[in-house]
Parts: sequence; structure tokens; C-alpha cells
Amino acid sequence: MPEYVLGHHLKGEGRRLALMSELLDPMHRRYLQSLDVVKPGARMLEVGCGNGSISAWLARQVAPDGRTMAVDLDLSLVDVHLPNLEFGKDDIMAGLVEPGSFDLVTARAVLHHVADADKAIANLVASLRPGGAILLIEPDFLPVTIAEPPEVRVFWSDWLA
Repeated sequence: MPEYVLGHHLKGEGRRLALMSELLDPMHRRYLQSLDVVKPGARMLEVGCGNGSISAWLARQVAPDGRTMAVDLDLSLVDVHLPNLEFGKDDIMAGLVEPGSFDLVTARAVLHHVADADKAIANLVASLRPGGAILLIEPDFLPVTIAEPPEVRVFWSDWLA
């Protein structure tokens, strides 16, 4: 399994992921809420779950009968415990567990880390049930100069401090 360049063992990595969650989770949740598949009883998959913030949110949305699976190369910063949320160590380049079984597959800030994005996306799509949805988000982190949300200022000032 490949090694993540920004390993979770690095000093400040937990803080960086927390800041990214604070900045990007509201947008990610809005996109997820717009999809018709995020509802009680559904099966969700988050790839590259980081600290598990979106995975936990998804698990709450599909409870009590739905299930959320979250995978990452490094799960050391995950500290979330919900009865319908399962974490696993997995590599999207090798294919994913349970092909054809998820109503939603989502990944944020993942594809720019893989050597073959087309193969990674094909593996993610293969995890979907017929009629399922996929949401892939690749932020660019360019400085925002017009109507900058407060979350952007907090992220950059805290991360670069």
C-alpha cells in the first residue's frame, strides 16, 4: 500500500486536518445534502476520510438503519465511534471492498494524491449500486479575495501561523 506524503504522524497534521474540516465540511455537507441518496437506511462510503468528520456526519444522516464505511491509508487521527460507522484501511488504487453496494461514494482532496486518477475513479464508481451517486471534491486552496468566508481566514491564519 502506498504511503501518504503528509503522514498523520507529522507534527501539526491533526491540526491541519481539523482546520481543513472546519473550512471544507460546510461546503461538503451542502453538496451531500443536495443528493437524493443521503437519507436514512442508505449505505455511504467516504474515501480518504482523514479525521472522520464527514464520515460521522454521513453516519448520522443514514441512521438508524443505514451504514457508513470510511477508508483511508492512515486511520491514526480518527476518533469517532458510532454504531453504524465502520473505518478501514484501504487503497483506492487496489479497488475497494464491496463493489456495487453503496448508494453514495464521496472523496475530498484525494485524487491529487494518486498516480492514475482515471483508475481511482473507476474503482470508486465500481463501488456504487445502480442509481448511486458519486461526489468528488478537489479543492484548489487559492487565496480568496472577494467575499472571503470567515472559515477561509481562520484556516490560513491558523495553518500558516
